[in-house]
Amino acid sequence: MGHYDQIVIGVCALDKKTKSKAMANILGRLQAYGEFQINIFGSDCILNKEAHEWPRCDVLISFHSGEFPLQKSIEYAKLRKPICVNDIPSQHVILNRRKVYETLVANDIPCPRHFFYDHENPGDSKLEEFQDYLIINGQRLNKPFVEKPISGEDHNVYIYYRSEDGGGSRRLFRKVMDRSSQKYPNISSIRHFGSYLYEEFIP
Repeated sequence: MGHYDQIVIGVCALDKKTKSKAMANILGRLQAYGEFQINIFGSDCILNKEAHEWPRCDVLISFHSGEFPLQKSIEYAKLRKPICVNDIPSQHVILNRRKVYETLVANDIPCPRHFFYDHENPGDSKLEEFQDYLIINGQRLNKPFVEKPISGEDHNVYIYYRSEDGGGSRRLFRKVMDRSSQKYPNISSIRHFGSYLYEEFIP
């Protein structure tokens, strides 16, 4: 068998992601082929060094989380021109639920009926809240519906239920121990601060 150089895969993500069980499993499978050299940049390098100081690689896997400097990752990809496994600039879209849904609609990808509303800067938009539904810019959205923060990094998603189903709401959040949601039977009113996406609840 002839000699060949291993393909260097750069993994550009913060330690919390690269040290997860899921990532370890993926990287372990890649290394098992013997054709790839895995180079994990690490949080210290990513956060404290300039893009031109990051290690070189042939293939780049890069994804945002927390305080990850996405723009620096974009600069690195432009500078070193590795093969990018994922579209790094498009991760800006993922961080904004409004942009995600606008992208889905623009590409004729089915998604739930939905509305956007900024409670702090409503402009010409109007929202009225009733016991079992909302009226947003003249259109009615019945409960149950889902209320999602526009920020893709905010995982505090609420579901509101009809009074005939017991009313109240359920709050979803990042998993803590064995829980990822909590029911609030006496809280049926939406949040009136911040910017949200309201959509039909699909069981």
